[in-house]
Amino acid sequence: VMSRCSAWRSASGSLGNAIGEEQLSWAELFEDHLQALRLRRLARAFGDSTEVRFAPRECTLQDRCLLAAEPPLPAGLGAHGEESHDEAFLARLRQGVVELLAEAGGPIDCRPKGLKSAKYDFDYTNIQEIGRA
Repeated sequence: VMSRCSAWRSASGSLGNAIGEEQLSWAELFEDHLQALRLRRLARAFGDSTEVRFAPRECTLQDRCLLAAEPPLPAGLGAHGEESHDEAFLARLRQGVVELLAEAGGPIDCRPKGLKSAKYDFDYTNIQEIGRA
């Protein structure tokens, strides 16, 4: 019933894919069970844990993120965009981004170094770090 393909979620919406609806349902159920075990372990280690979807489904199907921290987790943690009203949490998040960028020395380059694709018109086989070209 399970697909041997590790990209089952992304591939399921592709034209001509071999992943059936039943396989997709079973795979999602299996993933939910794995996530539940991970959430329990994180809660034991940190005190509290949750799963959030960090992007709209139309943007990405790989949209689940596990978060853990000492309790209590911010009440508005699962809110997106206009729904987010936890100013203290948002201020901490913004400050964390500032500190991360300062530690990294500027923007973080997430391009896949060493990859080249004629189909998608990119060549990252000889890229320089941002700001150090």
